[in-house]
Amino acid sequence: MRESKALPILRSLRESCRLLEDKQLSLALLRPAAEQCTASYGPSGGGRSAHLESLLEKNVLRLAALEEEIEALRLRVPEAAQEITALVASLEDPYEQHVLLGFYLHGKNITELGSELAFSRTHIRRLHDKAIAELDARLEEEEGGAA
Repeated sequence: MRESKALPILRSLRESCRLLEDKQLSLALLRPAAEQCTASYGPSGGGRSAHLESLLEKNVLRLAALEEEIEALRLRVPEAAQEITALVASLEDPYEQHVLLGFYLHGKNITELGSELAFSRTHIRRLHDKAIAELDARLEEEEGGAA
């Protein structure tokens, strides 16, 4: 069986969306905790032990790194989503479009998509597989035309 060209592109977007959500959640949990620790132990050098000072500094650096990662993802995800949305829009079947965008862009699972469309999970999988095959054929065609 041939390796899909469309699946890695779609999976990359889904993973980036999940990663962005996870990092935003981590930041939302870590920031208040770090602020509370800083407030509880007073200003820098105000009688804190060297160990505590080191821990607080590591937290500040960790938060800054997390904020940078989130910003990079915020820039990358919309660009990738726009490219993939255009690719998926080239499919003729609106159900196939809905399944691919729902699954890869919006992070829905097969059961959720089946409920939305009133289709069985098996039918959703068939729509998914058919759409991927069509995108693969289209990508190969474009690749062949560019060569």
